[in-house]
Amino acid sequence: MKKYIVLLTACLFFIMTGSVCGQSIDTIWYNNKWKETTVPSEHYYFRTIKSKSDHTFEVIDHFPDGKPQMVGTFTSLKPENRNGTFFYYNSAGILEEKQIYFNNMVGEVFVYKEDGKLELHKIQAEYLATLSREEKKSRYNIIEVDKEPEYVDGQEAIMKFIRENTKYPDAARKRGAYGRVMVALTIDEHGKIAGIRIAKKTDPDLDQEALRVARLIPEKFIPAMDQGKNITRDYAIPFNFQR
Repeated sequence: MKKYIVLLTACLFFIMTGSVCGQSIDTIWYNNKWKETTVPSEHYYFRTIKSKSDHTFEVIDHFPDGKPQMVGTFTSLKPENRNGTFFYYNSAGILEEKQIYFNNMVGEVFVYKEDGKLELHKIQAEYLATLSREEKKSRYNIIEVDKEPEYVDGQEAIMKFIRENTKYPDAARKRGAYGRVMVALTIDEHGKIAGIRIAKKTDPDLDQEALRVARLIPEKFIPAMDQGKNITRDYAIPFNFQR
């Protein structure tokens, strides 16, 4: 009799705290191409689904040995709706990628190296388009203006100038150095170049060549505008060095 009383008490405790006594975890099986299957001989990857007290679902995709491949929260299963942070691992259990979902839309992506250091952080353009100016500034320090600075003769003209004046440094070529250098020109409220800096480095020699050419660009800019006033704003220019 005491055994049943203890069991009943435990069930009542879980119900009161938002859990279900004897709660089971649903399992969905997939073949080796991640296609759902009910054929036991084709079982390879599998997904476990556990309902949570807030009416969401903890979903974990597993490798054949049981290690997690993906861990995240779904607000609904049919249709699938993801929300919050999702973690993606390789078969060795090392975190490779993290994605943050906002109402089933990927907002941010973090890519990690094998040593755990962050390699890339990207904010998705589709997600940014859904945010207000205030949200972009408060969340990501992205400051938008009514009108960005422009080159008088157009973007194609300035890129043509760069192609015609940029020389691939011999030292960089011999080392096999290549990549994209981003140069930021600070355009003041009068359309003048107030400063030049490297926004994204690639190689010392390539960086210096990009700076050299940037200093030759004619000062023919239309300043940025915000709320009816000319303002100082950066103008980004890519320099592509290809092998």
